[in-house]
Amino acid sequence: MNISVQQLLMKMEDQVKEAKASESDSRIRERVHAIKSLCELILEQKDQSEHSVAYQQMVPQAAPIQHVSFSSAPQPIQTQKLNTEEGNGDSLFDF
Repeated sequence: MNISVQQLLMKMEDQVKEAKASESDSRIRERVHAIKSLCELILEQKDQSEHSVAYQQMVPQAAPIQHVSFSSAPQPIQTQKLNTEEGNGDSLFDF
């Protein structure tokens, strides 16, 4: 979502009007804090746009990703029968 600087400035004007109309110090401080947050948004938005342009210039275009599909059918496990000439049977415990 991209908020224009003009929209943020309009919100700041609204906050200034509310601060001027407020009679309590705590309410004025709330409005000033809101104005501060809006100012930070404008400054961050500018910093991010500068960084994104610099980042796009530095990073080369990546190769397209190739999709690899895997079959969902399980492969049968092949078992080897033990050589019974060396032992007395198929069991591991037969000597």
